[in-house]
Amino acid sequence: KYVHEIEKVYIIQKGNKEKRFSTSKQFLKLYSKNKNELQEYITKNQIDFNTIMQVLELYNYTEKMAQ
Repeated sequence: KYVHEIEKVYIIQKGNKEKRFSTSKQFLKLYSKNKNELQEYITKNQIDFNTIMQVLELYNYTEKMAQ
């Protein structure tokens, strides 16, 4: 048997709960208040949810927006 695909699941702390996401759709659902702006950022910066550093950049951007 061969592995065809590995799906990354990201876990963040939001409030007192752990939230999981692996796609942009799931991420945007967690941050629905800023959905339009974040969607624009994801598209403009071509965020690939299989690339950890890109997702980390997106998360950091999102956290700065919340401050």
